[in-house]
This record gives sequence, C-alpha cells and structure tokens, in this order.
Amino acid sequence: MKGDDPYMKVHAADERGIVWRSADDSPFVLEGFYGRGKNEPFRRLSGDNLPPGVEAHCVQSAGGQLRFRTDSRRILVRASLRLRDNDADIMSYGRLGFDLYLGAPGNSGFIGISRLNFDSLSGWTASYCAPVFQTAEPEAVMREFTLYFPLYAQVESFGIGFEQGARFGTPTPRTDSRPLVCYGTSITQGCCASRPGVCYPNRLSRLLNRPVLNMGFAGSGRGEPEVAERLAAIESPCLYLLDYDPNTSLEELEKTLGVFVRILLERHPDVPILTVSKILYPGESAEQNRRWAAIHQKNRERFRQAGFRNVHFLDGSTLLGADPAECIADNCHPNDLGFYRMSEGLCSALRPLLA
Repeated sequence: MKGDDPYMKVHAADERGIVWRSADDSPFVLEGFYGRGKNEPFRRLSGDNLPPGVEAHCVQSAGGQLRFRTDSRRILVRASLRLRDNDADIMSYGRLGFDLYLGAPGNSGFIGISRLNFDSLSGWTASYCAPVFQTAEPEAVMREFTLYFPLYAQVESFGIGFEQGARFGTPTPRTDSRPLVCYGTSITQGCCASRPGVCYPNRLSRLLNRPVLNMGFAGSGRGEPEVAERLAAIESPCLYLLDYDPNTSLEELEKTLGVFVRILLERHPDVPILTVSKILYPGESAEQNRRWAAIHQKNRERFRQAGFRNVHFLDGSTLLGADPAECIADNCHPNDLGFYRMSEGLCSALRPLLA
C-alpha cells in the first residue's frame, strides 16, 4: 500500500470547493499508530510472529486520532475500509465511522460523525465520503479538532477535506507526549461503543490529555510473551495498563500475568504498570470476581517484595458502579454508560501514578 494511496496526495479543489489532504500532511498530528512511517498502512502494532488473532486485529484503526487546527467551515472524510466478521453486535458507527471532537485537549466535546452513506459496500469492503463538520458562520474562525478513527475496520485509504483556502495550525501540545499503553481485549478495542470517541482508551486520552495507544485485540488479548516483547519495545511509555482477563481463564491468567509484567519491567523498570481485573458481567457476584482480583493482588505483592514498587492493581469489579448490569450491551461488552464509568474510574486510579 505504501506510496500508492490516491488520498495521500493533495489535489486541487473538487467541484464542491473541497481540497483533500492526507493524514500525514503538516501540521496535522496523527496518534495511535506506533511505529508507522509516512504513507504507510494504519497499523497499531508492528512486528513479525505475532499471534494470529493479534495480527488480524492490529490492522484495525482503534485508537487512531488526527489532531489539527483549521478555520475551514466544512470538514469531510472519505475512506475505503476493510471489515472483519465479529460475533459481537458492534454498532455500525463504532465499527466504521470517524467521529469529530471540537476543542483543545482537556476541553473538547463531540460535534459530528461521518454518516455511513456508502459509495460502495461489497462483501467485507466499504467506502464512503461524508461531512463531519459544517457551520453557517460567515467568518472563518480557527478551531481545534480531534478526529477519531474507526474501532473495528482496516482503513485502506483515507482523505480529509477542507474548504479551498482554509488555514491550518499546529494543535495544542499534550501535557505529556509519552504514550499511555492500554493492552487488553475487545473491551479495550471498543466493542459495542456507539462511536469511536466513546471507548475508554479514547476517553482516557481526553481526560488525561495524553496520547494513548489502544492495544486491545478482540478475542486475542491473552497475555502472550511475544506481545509483551512488542509492547516493551515501545519507546518512552508513560504507563502500561493491562486489562486482558476476559480473554483468559483463571489458570491462564495465573501463568501469564507475572511473565507479561516482568518482560515490561526488564525494558522499562521505572514505568508504572497498572493491572486491572475483569469487570462484573450480568448475573455475576463480586464474590466470583474476587478470584480474579486475588491473582492480580498476589502478582503485585510478589513484584513489590522484589523491589518493584511501581506495579499496581485496580479491582475491575468496582468500575461499573452499583448497577453494573445497566452498563453492559450484551453478555460482557460495556455500553456507552459502561465505557464512561470505566474511563472515570480508571482515570482516578491513573492520575496519581502519572503525577
């Protein structure tokens, strides 16, 4: 794909007066695709010999963010996407849409999403062109935007369109440019979120004003050491959040968690690691979840006794509040309320670790 994407070129204005730009154009800031080079595919995790499930899902653009300032009164997105079947009922806008937030980091809010008026839809591929922002204000005003990429689609080509003559500016710098790395399952990837900006890693990015790498792999976050090695290779992370219980059994978690944490610590001994036990599913009791929490607690104490004081634990059964069943879309994936509560609870736990 490198070098042959027609949307990677800046063209003259089309018949609507729209000029199309690439995600790699200056002064745009593209986040969420660690190690991606200019004009390369939108891939979240690179490397050879990844587990098949991780390889299949790392090409999906969950957590991708394009940040920019412009005075354009119209913004459009056009993209070609490749889908992958998933047995969870993922909402179409979360799976395929790009949603746009207005405002500087720490003070931004949802303003629009790409309507899925497909130019083509065949098998597991789709393409569309859709507006995400339009204002009737007569004067052009500089505004700051963040565009979130789809959660469950491979973006094969991408263009973002602005009015001819629009001005651009560099977005507000992050509080800290070091990425927070979220590793986990389909929940981390954002399954059942109504829009990309709703999933908890994207909400954490807004709440903490930091870049976040979404390393959630649906059905495939199993704590494999080869994945830990790839995550450990990330340069200058500010924190690792490990949330992969739902893809394992108690026995598997006990075998993998300590190994995974140790691999990260060998490369980044001073970087905080927060492990999170699973959330409560409908019909489950807190007592049942204590068996998962106990493994995390034992893991934390083992590392602390060895002198690693930066290994921390959060009981996931507390994240959904007093009525956890109301926060679930199906048997296990959070709905938008669930993602909201997860991100708020996680943020409270993360702030002191990042201070």
